[in-house]
Amino acid sequence: MKSLFIVLEAVSLVLVVYGIDTTPKNTLEESLLSLLTQWRAGDRGPFSFPFPSLDEIKIPAVSGNYEGYGAKISYETTELKLVGLKNFSVASLDASEASLKASGTITIPVLTLSADKYTIKGRALWFIPVNGSGKLRIDFGNNQLTFSIRLRSNSSSTWVDTLQLAFSVGSLKASLENGPAAITTILNNSGVSIIQSNHDDIVKMVRNLILPVINNFLSGLTPEQLLQTIAGNATIAPNAVRV
Repeated sequence: MKSLFIVLEAVSLVLVVYGIDTTPKNTLEESLLSLLTQWRAGDRGPFSFPFPSLDEIKIPAVSGNYEGYGAKISYETTELKLVGLKNFSVASLDASEASLKASGTITIPVLTLSADKYTIKGRALWFIPVNGSGKLRIDFGNNQLTFSIRLRSNSSSTWVDTLQLAFSVGSLKASLENGPAAITTILNNSGVSIIQSNHDDIVKMVRNLILPVINNFLSGLTPEQLLQTIAGNATIAPNAVRV
């Protein structure tokens, strides 16, 4: 279960929420918000790479073991589907052309993870046998991502100098078809705590996943070229955008 939560949160953070975005304070912030608005609506502009589609994210099947809260289980799932990423809002954004730095907070009201089949085997409360198999659905509520990124450059290229991430999950509701009540109770009562206890591992995984992708995208681009690309897509959109 631990690895399932780590993989899910990593994918959510890598992909970075329906709402009202923050008000931009300068041209760069206006351009970035416009790009995010287009991405939310399904238009990735010149950023088809590295921007993925937000409609539905498919995650490979997951398997593993979990021990905690009196449970010791093995689990596996079929391919997982994650929806809700496109319903995001940019709560805050600070960006500067001079320092090549951006920071902000993104919120996602609800993320829904589902699978056509899961299987659980093991024990709960240390001695009660538990088994279950069926459809899986987990809803994550009030999700928040805070980020800070700074770029460096030379005469021919740009790269990430620093990248800081933090996240929080406000609530979790699990539905396991034919699932053992003890495991569902653990997930609903302690799922958020399990995720937060693995915060640093999740952030580390995210950094390892996205840094090569971002640097590969930036390679060969000067800051001027990058800023021109962003500005070229800055078709002004209303601050309040509902998708």
